[in-house]
Amino acid sequence: MRNVAEFPSDKIEQIRAGLVVEYVLLSQPPVAGAVWAVDLRTSVPVSKAVLAAAQPVEGFATEHDEIVLSQKIGDKFERPAVHDSLTGPVFTSLRQLISASKKNEMWCDDIEQVRLDIMEGTRLQPKRVRLIIYTDAKTVEVDKKPLRTWWRSQKKTLKQAGIEQSALRFRFVDDCKLKEYRDSIPISVPSLERGRFS
Repeated sequence: MRNVAEFPSDKIEQIRAGLVVEYVLLSQPPVAGAVWAVDLRTSVPVSKAVLAAAQPVEGFATEHDEIVLSQKIGDKFERPAVHDSLTGPVFTSLRQLISASKKNEMWCDDIEQVRLDIMEGTRLQPKRVRLIIYTDAKTVEVDKKPLRTWWRSQKKTLKQAGIEQSALRFRFVDDCKLKEYRDSIPISVPSLERGRFS
């Protein structure tokens, strides 16, 4: 854990919103008024015997807050092995869009999952890609404009990396094609609060 009270206030808000992948803010730190976060940049192997003998430090107000930490730890070690231009700026921008939009827009509520489809090339050297947006509402009822506008804004980033962008695909989960689902790569978007997928 780390005291982040001295960080700039905008950085603390980004951590609170889940936009800074290396930190998870404690919702109920053990010291009143403290601003602490779990720093995910460091990991130390510890035996279960040591953990069993240790006095746990309570740091989260709810089970949901604890689950957010466990998802972030899982995401750290199971980051998809794909081109840096995707895992870096594109996926980060997607997470920021959804996290910011969830505060006051309803379209995010229809999204079940976002997956990457490598249409040509390989994961590490993709030539053409698209995102598949799985929804829990019929796709005709989903507001697609925010994601389509965002996806168009990523064209330059992808082009600079030599990656061609194909149109987004929206799919109602009940109409999900199993092969398409298995062949695509899950993108972690913690603010969707849908858990982890493989």
